[in-house]
Amino acid sequence: MSRSIACKLILSTLAILFCSIQALAAEYTVTPDMSPERAIEVIESAGAGDVVLIEPGTYQFRVYLQKDGVTIKGSDPNNRPVFDYAGKDVDQWPGSDSGKIHRWAWQIQADNITVEDLVIQGAVHRADRNSSTAIFLGPLTIYREPTPPDTIPENITLRNLLLRDNDEGLTGTAHNVLVERCEFHGNGDPSAKNPRHNVYLQGGSAVFRFCHIHAPAVHANLSLRTKDARIEYCDIGPWGEGSSHGIQLLTDKAGSTKGESYQQTLTLIGNKLSGVREGKKGMSKFIFLGNTNKYAGNRMRLNMYYNTFEGEKGNFGHIVQLLPGPGQEKMEVFLYNNVFKNNYNPIRYSAGDVNDPLYNGDIRHNWFPKADYGKWSLIMQDNVIGGDPIRKGAGAANMEFGEVPKFEPLGNPRSSALNLGAYE
Repeated sequence: MSRSIACKLILSTLAILFCSIQALAAEYTVTPDMSPERAIEVIESAGAGDVVLIEPGTYQFRVYLQKDGVTIKGSDPNNRPVFDYAGKDVDQWPGSDSGKIHRWAWQIQADNITVEDLVIQGAVHRADRNSSTAIFLGPLTIYREPTPPDTIPENITLRNLLLRDNDEGLTGTAHNVLVERCEFHGNGDPSAKNPRHNVYLQGGSAVFRFCHIHAPAVHANLSLRTKDARIEYCDIGPWGEGSSHGIQLLTDKAGSTKGESYQQTLTLIGNKLSGVREGKKGMSKFIFLGNTNKYAGNRMRLNMYYNTFEGEKGNFGHIVQLLPGPGQEKMEVFLYNNVFKNNYNPIRYSAGDVNDPLYNGDIRHNWFPKADYGKWSLIMQDNVIGGDPIRKGAGAANMEFGEVPKFEPLGNPRSSALNLGAYE
């Protein structure tokens, strides 16, 4: 048989197989008048390629997704169905028990899953040290290290979700997570056990895009233990009094490597950021990078490009605090083309100072209020100090820096000195 004939046969076979898979994919509908048991059966029996549409209404049952390739979505994105757990322990609501961790409202233990156009609220749990969460990714290994690699789900997309007033909004361990056009607020109930944030996520890569993340009840907006996290064109609002910082990157428990070198990176691009800490206490730092588990071989890097940060007037907290651990290899901070309002202090070093070879940084083409920046002079170049950061005619240069993706903006582009900042 000639090579060309063999190739044509292979392509024909693949085409037939693809069409067969497409033919097997189905669309199902869940309605408010279904019994919880029937609705659970419809959702959890869906397989690869299937789409489950959930009609507007109120639902009160737990969901456990363990089959790959499923899409769950509200049938009307402008009238999203509400999964309301009403502040009642979630394990008291109906839900399948097979492999299910009862404390989560939704648990995703599968690959290539999309969940969109839903509201999930009021999920709590008080029975033991773990809090509940609206959506939990992966197995129950949030406190175990390392997580067995074959148990970690990947390719998870969460889109146009409202997660509010839960013990946690989004928690767990996963690789390649996209969170897009979602809102998180009021998560982190004071009565819950730890963790208590809007988001507490570990694993591989995660992207938060066009999200509004604000007003956690107690702690941080984003607590991340991921290898590579990107926050793009989001509105990150004030955070809870129980946390000294709004965003934190901590060591990755899920992928601890027993002293082998590994990198963690947090990148913020084009965001509107609030440095306001609710309650009587002011901000001591906005972003915290910490080797809290004291893992040798850890390297951490923060990139901030084209963000607009607005702190509280009269607050002298730092934009970034760095906390190395024993055997730390490197901690790096790169701040380019940002506007920092009402804040004077770029970096706090928990050990050593700017001269320590453990640290590396570059602070360039940013706007800061009038202040003395002598202690950071080694890493600060060509910044604008004082005056009015707004300048007409600067244009939307936000879209031209580095690897900034060409996504639609959160709002109107800012026009700032040296083309700084994000969006109003």
